[in-house]
Amino acid sequence: MTIVEHPFPGAPKMEELQYRVFPESLENDPLVLFHATLPADYDAILLSGFKTAAQLGKPNGLASVSYAKQSSTALGHIRNRHKNQEVIIIAVQFQSLVARQGMVVNASDIHVYDGTQPAIIGFCRVPEDYLFV
Repeated sequence: MTIVEHPFPGAPKMEELQYRVFPESLENDPLVLFHATLPADYDAILLSGFKTAAQLGKPNGLASVSYAKQSSTALGHIRNRHKNQEVIIIAVQFQSLVARQGMVVNASDIHVYDGTQPAIIGFCRVPEDYLFV
């Protein structure tokens, strides 16, 4: 499957788009979720897949990988930790989002504990000078 780079819509359009960075066809697909990361981590994800913070050796890291149901949620989450840095929002597609052992489905996100790797279908680079408020 080809990974498509989606252009950042630009600050003036973000409010109109409800701070979503992907086309409606992706944002409204129930099997498509979003994960935000830094550019260096994106390259590592492409090479080795998604890993939990605990697997990456981060103290007090989560034992799951989280995916947001809207790109705006993923963007807000990473901007709280990385205010003036370029970030990448990754669009991923799962085969199923039925809650099961190893996957917790919440109202706004899911947490994957069992290493399930969704297909990466797209990404959007959010520039460091974009202020998300």
